[in-house]
Amino acid sequence: MAIIDYFLQLASSQAFTSTGLGLKSVDFGSVRQLGLIDEGLFLVVSVETAADSTTGDETYEFQIITSAAAGLGSPTVLNSKTVAAADLGKGAQVTLVTPMEGMKEFVGLNVVLGGTTPSITISAYLTSELPQANISYPAGI
Repeated sequence: MAIIDYFLQLASSQAFTSTGLGLKSVDFGSVRQLGLIDEGLFLVVSVETAADSTTGDETYEFQIITSAAAGLGSPTVLNSKTVAAADLGKGAQVTLVTPMEGMKEFVGLNVVLGGTTPSITISAYLTSELPQANISYPAGI
């Protein structure tokens, strides 16, 4: 079972109804040793409230971004994944490999939503462990 380091958490039970950033960024200029950091990290997004698909035109994209600024201004997208709303039910996980090449001091999450009524609640974190064995539960359980 993975242990989630609070300092590597990018979103915690965060609701999105439009495109936006996770509430936190990770400062790789001050973060402690992450283990196999040279081999890359994983971004794990855990769905706590299923993605809305009411009108059928909703889109959901998760981006791992990097910037020289803590507020993630002028970010560079390191990796992204678009996922169908049908695949974003409660408890679902989305995993992205976070490449180390091109990484600046700060890393964060950008959630790009589109369509008429997109909404989703997620938690997200970085880890050096393979996330396949992780089980996601909403906060407070």
